[in-house]
Amino acid sequence: MSGEGVSVVEQAIASAKRSHKEVLAALDARLGKAESAMVEFDTRLEDDVVTKGDLAAMVEELREQLHGALNVMANQIRGEILENLDNMSAELTALREEVKEEAEATERGKSHRAPAYITTSFGKVVDSIKAKREVRAKLMPKYTEHFAKWKGLPTSKATWEKEGSLWHGKDKIAKFEQEELARATRTSPI
Repeated sequence: MSGEGVSVVEQAIASAKRSHKEVLAALDARLGKAESAMVEFDTRLEDDVVTKGDLAAMVEELREQLHGALNVMANQIRGEILENLDNMSAELTALREEVKEEAEATERGKSHRAPAYITTSFGKVVDSIKAKREVRAKLMPKYTEHFAKWKGLPTSKATWEKEGSLWHGKDKIAKFEQEELARATRTSPI
């Protein structure tokens, strides 16, 4: 995961915070309008002497119900916002750790990911390298192939693979080349 992925997550968190703040501000504005309407209604009721007592009680009851409903909604929204922020924060922390681990692995030259130019994925693990050959074809540049024995499979299932495709078996290639060098120095006359 790149720093760009972490930045996208941070932008999403900031956007969610702004969005939730806007929802809360809109709810507060609606509550203010509702209270203003009730005050205006109360003022009109004072002019009507006959039903003033009954209507005042109904208005007060409606006001309490409205306040209760708005408080419940606001608390639910706050809870959802906090839960989303916690989830996003956990995801961001995990992404940061992944980026940090990948950066450390790259610094050590032991990345667990394939290089960007690799498109081949075997789904198998190299057990050992049995042989090496140079391949030359007409109108093509020469390249190196290794005879890879796969972990958990018999030698009869070993295959010739291009050196660049065996990015996850570089240590096995290095071991094979060291063994070849040691064999060559033991058998060569001095």
